[in-house]
Amino acid sequence: MTAPPPHSPQPSPPADLELEHSERFGSYLLERRTEILFVLRALLRQKALVTVYYDAAGHFFLSSILAVDDAADRLILDLGNSAGANEQALAATKLIVAARQDRVKVQFYLARLETLNHEGKPALAAPLPASLLRLQRREYFRLDTPLAPALTCRLELPRPDAAPLTEILRILDISGGGVCLALPESLAPLFPLGTHTGRCRIELPEAGVVAAGLVARSLVPHTAESGPAHGRLGCEFVELSRTQRALVERFVTRLERQGFRTREPGHQP
Repeated sequence: MTAPPPHSPQPSPPADLELEHSERFGSYLLERRTEILFVLRALLRQKALVTVYYDAAGHFFLSSILAVDDAADRLILDLGNSAGANEQALAATKLIVAARQDRVKVQFYLARLETLNHEGKPALAAPLPASLLRLQRREYFRLDTPLAPALTCRLELPRPDAAPLTEILRILDISGGGVCLALPESLAPLFPLGTHTGRCRIELPEAGVVAAGLVARSLVPHTAESGPAHGRLGCEFVELSRTQRALVERFVTRLERQGFRTREPGHQP
């Protein structure tokens, strides 16, 4: 097999970017022009590396922002190292730019690119994005909850031929994206992955009450040293208002300051 030429665009797994899941992360979209310009100019000042995805196969190239021209409605990017990647990106009708501003994820769509000269050198340009996703890093970390008083979630599970089933489950960890629940083995058949649990109610001490829907995303067996065996049911918040999400994040921040540990999703104790 012939080796690819140097700097040829290399495929990666298709980018599972949060920007593509507006039903989950739409509350983090910035749409005010002034806010979008503020973030883009911060990336410019920091000389942040940006990744430009230009097709569904996951092809990308690395670049940086050279200029943010509000008057001309134009964002100017550096060329990628590969001529082939630049040509394919210029032919694309939908591009996604991903970067980090400090510890915050930033993602936005770009319309068709064009070439131009910028300060005597070739560059890429596109209209400024109409919206921009700015996602706090806390979204990706779960916070262990205190043992006392225990944090619980009251669920009302819909049943087609009977009244809703009410269950109160202990919350093992919580984040702005969802919760992990201690699920008794006897209840596991009620929670196949993808199940919408209906409305839940979580009372956050000294913060308030969260009322939202949950979707079961993962179930991991867990054998406790004492007490009955249970599974760890990972659930994602749905239909959570911006106000309610902010309430959860304030609660998480307060527990962080009290020394409770954070863990990356998927890590088991």
